[in-house]
Amino acid sequence: LYEKYPHMAFVFDQLIFLFFPLLYLQVKYLLTSHTSFQPKDLFHFIPFLVSIGLFLNIFLMPTQEKIELFENRTPYLQTIEIILNEVISLQGIIYSILAILLIKKYQAKIKDYVSSAQKNIIKILYVGIALNLLSWSMGIADVHLRYFNIELGIDLFALNYLILVLVIYAISYAALKSAEIFKLDLQTEFIGAKAIKKIVQRSADDNIAKEGKYVAQESTESLEDANRELTRLNDKLLAYIEQEKPYLNPELS
Repeated sequence: LYEKYPHMAFVFDQLIFLFFPLLYLQVKYLLTSHTSFQPKDLFHFIPFLVSIGLFLNIFLMPTQEKIELFENRTPYLQTIEIILNEVISLQGIIYSILAILLIKKYQAKIKDYVSSAQKNIIKILYVGIALNLLSWSMGIADVHLRYFNIELGIDLFALNYLILVLVIYAISYAALKSAEIFKLDLQTEFIGAKAIKKIVQRSADDNIAKEGKYVAQESTESLEDANRELTRLNDKLLAYIEQEKPYLNPELS
């Protein structure tokens, strides 16, 4: 293909540097409270930009020089290909693991919010990324064995790219067919009744530990204020349950 269309050389090779960051960001924006692209997410695409920079002089070569380069690969080209292969190998493993950890964290925390948390999209995401991680690791092992002239008789990276295509289609189909995902702020702990009681009790303990009749009176008043606030929230919650009947929603825990 490159010999027939020299100016296409190495163009598509750069795109693999986009796949794993985009896969991780898809999981992040699907499951977490992030709703718009953040400038700091651009850092995920530094390897892609560096790769383009390293190949820039090759992209700008005349046609004949590119053809000669394919026939006699220079030490420079061989070196940067090896380096970028190692980078992309690590990138695939690291981003896949980060995406899996993000899904596991979401699955653990979603139980505080909804009852039917096992969405098909979550299952397919998890299985798809885990399968991709396994096949990617096998492909990397195959490549490194070839460095030592050890042939397995099968191109594991060709198998890996086939699995990659299946994963992309499976995730895309699941995303289209799935209901809206309950997005979470994974950095914030769930505040429930137990948490409120702990805060109230800790405040009371701190006050009681102090000396003086005035402080004891202040502690009592703090407890009374806290109880009044809990009563107000309780009444508000009961009124909402009676009027809106949220318990009829199977998605609500």
